[in-house]
Amino acid sequence: MAGEDMAHPLRDRAGAAIGQATRRKEWRTLDWLPGYEISEDGDIRHTTKKATRPAGYVVKGCVNGQGYLKAKLSTPTGKRQLAIHRLVCEAFHGPQPSPDAFHVAHGDGNPLNNHYTNLRWATCKDNLADRRRHGTHPNGERNPRARLTWDDVRSIRRRFVGDRGEVAALAREYGVSHGAMQAVCNGSHWHE
Repeated sequence: MAGEDMAHPLRDRAGAAIGQATRRKEWRTLDWLPGYEISEDGDIRHTTKKATRPAGYVVKGCVNGQGYLKAKLSTPTGKRQLAIHRLVCEAFHGPQPSPDAFHVAHGDGNPLNNHYTNLRWATCKDNLADRRRHGTHPNGERNPRARLTWDDVRSIRRRFVGDRGEVAALAREYGVSHGAMQAVCNGSHWHE
């Protein structure tokens, strides 16, 4: 009856509802990467038996310094560390449109979410706009090379009146370049 609380179905160890069919993952191959299949969510498995691994063995990846999953795979030219998000995007969205102009963009900003529905080929400009939208762009104090804080920037903008030589004096005081201080004073950097 509508409006009544229904009991939650029993679930197995994998979290699937018991008595209901579970959806199987879709796996695809890449012509240039023989011996492997890539799943829709970024798992990679061997399609052939290896000396120490059976066919169907799922490769374990690792997280690199930027937070992306990588896996060491055997290619026709030797073993290489490959970014899993790039493999998924190529397998499910086709080859990279232009090697110089396109990157893989994560729609939700989570570099560990490699489901094909979260990935797309995007220009550098589109990818940067995404990073700003979901807050993963390291601007302002989040930039590890930032020499100023938000309090410094607010103070500079309150003090700046546009007098001749003022930008140079502020730059010396805060230990930044003239160009960086100019950008702070005119508002082209450090947007709130």
